[in-house]
Amino acid sequence: MDTSPELVRPRSRTDVIFRPLDDSWVLFDPVSEQLHVLNLSAALVWANLDGESTPEAVAEAVGSAFSPPKTAADVLTDVQQTLGRFRDAGLLDALDNS
Repeated sequence: MDTSPELVRPRSRTDVIFRPLDDSWVLFDPVSEQLHVLNLSAALVWANLDGESTPEAVAEAVGSAFSPPKTAADVLTDVQQTLGRFRDAGLLDALDNS
C-alpha cells in the first residue's frame, strides 16, 4: 500500500473544477489546463477527498453508494488505484497528513 503523505488522508485541490458532463464527471485542472473524465466510481472517490478521511473510509463511502452496497474491502483496491492516478496527475493537495 502506498503511504505517501497525500494518500494517508487525501484532499482534493480546491482549485480543480468538478462537474457532471453527460453520463460522466469531469475534473478541470486550471494549472495544467487538463481535463480528466471520470466514471461514477472515480467521481465518488473525488467527492470524498476531504483531507480527513482515510482511503478505507473513502472506500466505505464509495461502496455504500452502490445498489446493492459493496463492502469497503471490495472497492479498496480500486480506490487506492484511483487515488494514485489523482496524485500522479497532480490533483491532490500535497499536505503532510500523517
